[in-house]
Amino acid sequence: MAELLKERNDMDPAFTWDLATLYPSDADWEADFDRLEELTKTVEGKLTEIRTDNEKRLEQIRQTVEEKLQSTLETRLSSSFKQVGDRLENVYKQLVADPRAEICGF
Repeated sequence: MAELLKERNDMDPAFTWDLATLYPSDADWEADFDRLEELTKTVEGKLTEIRTDNEKRLEQIRQTVEEKLQSTLETRLSSSFKQVGDRLENVYKQLVADPRAEICGF
């Protein structure tokens, strides 16, 4: 079974850092800790703003892509239906001109 982590006070001093060189007093450590908490809140706020902005931009991109796809689809369908209509009109004209004519192998 894994051994539980010891508290700093229970550790052999040879295996601990001398934090006095970094923080001469508990008040200094607390001050840095408070600054880091504030910095963390600021960063989280900025990340939230970035996420919100990215979501808006992504939605704009989706909308633009959807509009372009819809436009392309309508254009291609219109073109295809026009081609089919033109071919049917040619078949009709040929049938009217010569009802006995063989059209499209029929």
